[in-house]
Amino acid sequence: MHHIIYMSRGVRPMSETDLRTLLQQARSENERQGITGALVYGDGQFMQIIEGEESVLATLYAKLLQDSRHVNVVKLADKQVLRRSFEDWSMGFQVVSPKSSRNSLATSSLATWICKHPA
Repeated sequence: MHHIIYMSRGVRPMSETDLRTLLQQARSENERQGITGALVYGDGQFMQIIEGEESVLATLYAKLLQDSRHVNVVKLADKQVLRRSFEDWSMGFQVVSPKSSRNSLATSSLATWICKHPA
């Protein structure tokens, strides 16, 4: 089992409709490929963790790098893990408001989880 964690900045603010469309596409494809994970969006930034077989994730990450909806992609982790952390989620999702995030994803649930689970 493998996971990749990355952050990026959207090229434009995403509406609720944009986010729903993105999630529907991701969930469908992730289920087909056995990928689980979570996505956080706030203040124009994304943070995502994806879990699955290493080769499948490498292909997905290469595709994500080419996605024109975001820029400044920074990989935070790319490593083997003992087990999935989001095994029941083809793609969990949370929007973080600028007020609650203080313009940073650092206070998001996913960021908090990542800090508490470095393995």
